Amino acid sequence: MMPAQAEMPGAPASRPTKPLLVTQQLENGLQLEFEDLSNRYYGDYHRVCISIYCRLAEDGYQERYLFTSLEKMAVAGGELAAVKQQLMEQFDQRQRSYLARPDFPRRFLTARRLAGARRGY
Repeated sequence: MMPAQAEMPGAPASRPTKPLLVTQQLENGLQLEFEDLSNRYYGDYHRVCISIYCRLAEDGYQERYLFTSLEKMAVAGGELAAVKQQLMEQFDQRQRSYLARPDFPRRFLTARRLAGARRGY
């Protein structure tokens, strides 16, 4: 299986989606989607990859933006579920207070527009 094509954080998602692991709705209207892009690469060893996308109430939840990806290599098949859960819990502990800020959606869209202007689109 070919690895997923890399996307720029903050860019609208352009490729077909895989089944979501979890969808979370935050108090500020931000919707997070955790998508499993894990794959087996050798024998019983896997690359666990969870892409985290966000949708914003400000744009009517129409666009899906890549926020970040969580990744861990060389995971044995029997540990897949536990490692996925651990990565999502660590993300939640470290990032949730930042993402739940009332001004996060506005600041995210502003940063995205500025980055697009610098790139010429």
